[in-house]
Amino acid sequence: MLPMSEHSMVRAAQRSLSEDELEYVLTWGQVFHRAGVVICYLREKDIPPQHQRMECWHKIVGTAVVLARDGSMVITVWRNRKMGLKNIRRKIEYDRHSRAL
Repeated sequence: MLPMSEHSMVRAAQRSLSEDELEYVLTWGQVFHRAGVVICYLREKDIPPQHQRMECWHKIVGTAVVLARDGSMVITVWRNRKMGLKNIRRKIEYDRHSRAL
């Protein structure tokens, strides 16, 4: 498991997400590069066929793990089953404060 910020540990605890569940989202979730961060978001269709019958993985659908730009640390976690993917897609694709080299 990647190192977690203090904020992400608090948010994971508030949402009752275990390290195994966060690892599952990082392994199977769809990856988006938005607003200067990396977002791993688990959709229903991301759950592999061999896990389809396991209810434990269906309960974390809609969970997002937000990583630092270089993927070295978990910044925060959130869950939104209904609008999560739409919210991710609406975010700007790049960090507007970063400078081009």
